Amino acid sequence: GREVGGLANTLASHMDFGNPTHHQLISDYWQTDSLATQPGLKAIELFDAIDNGKIKAIWIMATNPVVSLPDAEKIKRALKKCPLVVVSDCIADTDTTRCADVLLPAQGWSEKSGTVTNSERRISRQRRLLPTPGEGKPDWWIISEVAKSMGFAKAFTYQHEAEIFNEYAIMTGLDNAKRDLNLTGLAHLTTEQYAQLPPQQWPVLDIDNDITHKRLFADGHFFTPSGKAQFIAVQHQPTALQCNTDYPLSLNSGRIRDQWHTMTRTGLSARLGAHKPEPFVSVNPNDAEHYALQHGTIATLASPFGSAQVRVELSKQVNQGQLFMPIHWNNVTSSAGKVCNLISPKTDDISGQPEFKFTPVSIASFAYKSEAMLLSSTVLDITEFDYWVRQKVTGGYLYRIASCLLPEQLMLRLSQYCQHENGRELSFNGASNGQYRYANIEKQRLRSCYLVANDLQQQDLDWLQNLLDEPIDTSVERSLISGTAEGKLAAGKTICACKQVGRNTICQAIREQHLKSVDQISACTKAGTGCGSCVPELQQILEEECIILTAV
Repeated sequence: GREVGGLANTLASHMDFGNPTHHQLISDYWQTDSLATQPGLKAIELFDAIDNGKIKAIWIMATNPVVSLPDAEKIKRALKKCPLVVVSDCIADTDTTRCADVLLPAQGWSEKSGTVTNSERRISRQRRLLPTPGEGKPDWWIISEVAKSMGFAKAFTYQHEAEIFNEYAIMTGLDNAKRDLNLTGLAHLTTEQYAQLPPQQWPVLDIDNDITHKRLFADGHFFTPSGKAQFIAVQHQPTALQCNTDYPLSLNSGRIRDQWHTMTRTGLSARLGAHKPEPFVSVNPNDAEHYALQHGTIATLASPFGSAQVRVELSKQVNQGQLFMPIHWNNVTSSAGKVCNLISPKTDDISGQPEFKFTPVSIASFAYKSEAMLLSSTVLDITEFDYWVRQKVTGGYLYRIASCLLPEQLMLRLSQYCQHENGRELSFNGASNGQYRYANIEKQRLRSCYLVANDLQQQDLDWLQNLLDEPIDTSVERSLISGTAEGKLAAGKTICACKQVGRNTICQAIREQHLKSVDQISACTKAGTGCGSCVPELQQILEEECIILTAV
């Protein structure tokens, strides 16, 4: 993609539109007289053109724009209007594949063989780790086969990814005396040499078998017409939209620890999903008080472009007047947790980058009457409910539901999702306080269960995540009936995904072992000894526990 010059505003191999020499070099090499002479459309411009009917066919590869682009409902509407939408992906059900006319089975990351270039200019071989299931194929193979069917067989004779890399490397060296990207030293690799290629940092004039670091521009020469560095003076530009009385808060968006992009892949991991199971909005406590929001309840956010409903998470790390929402949830995994429904499609004039970090929004509490947790070994269509989130757990799925129905009415609706011919049933009917619980067990295995109440946020129910994969003993049965974790289920919310260490386990260790540092927590519980990404949260828990212990 972008690392090798595959952008709408560049020619191949980092060569430029508007440069006749570059245009001629590529035309001659590819033996074509129909090379594009002007830049293509950037992402937002592209979907505007689809929406306006100027583009009649689109092929989307390895991306999920119905989730990741701003004003997401417009993106979805544009694709629904487009006469032909082709999507290449390794995941069948995404917001974007739901708009597709043709689905092509692509390889996943661990199934691919090729090269990856990082921001340090380091080219590394990506070797296949896993076999490809089903009919999945490499992207280059799919493109080549389609091209052959369209009459371009002579230009797409590739039999191996090494041939494509060699072509790319050769093109970077075409009449190259003034361009920074030059891979001449890698231009004629055999298939075996390509397979064993050690990491290389471009420019590469001769293959380097040692991993070294070469700082670009250290010789004082820059790839500009004068050979000198060019400084560009810029002036501050205000955001395209400003907060006002209707939309008084600014919304920032970004990532959370354990998910990646639109979670089509990481969302399939029960371990990664355990850390933050629901979409949320981080709110400064002062703003929460002003807007009558409570931690753990649900809020409705609105902008000029759309709306979202997510859990409220109070955080002093967010400044007053600002909100934060993660980018990962979508319409496959939630009813209304997609942040790009809110985000402004206004873009930077030069880069085309949307204003993901600032959208004026409003926020208000969502007045639901009941909540539920529904655990099932199969995927369920629960779109009838006002608010829902689907979380992948080991052995099945955990659904978090909020409804404008009364608890008894919600219980009756949920019972329709837990119909089993066999199995032993456990149930608790607390009509007087609006609490209902049910479980179906067969051969000491849980098949489905639900818990219903006016409000479930005051209860620690993260222990439900592991029940489909565990034998059901009497302590688990008591937990299901009482709604309170007992025995091994009482570890609490997972903090360390690598070592599967829960919050309650960590807090208990801090108190009983008088732990004073994160290193001591790690030594005692193993939390933080894997990838280390949970260390900041361990520090936060330690500080909270120290405050509690000091107060006591």
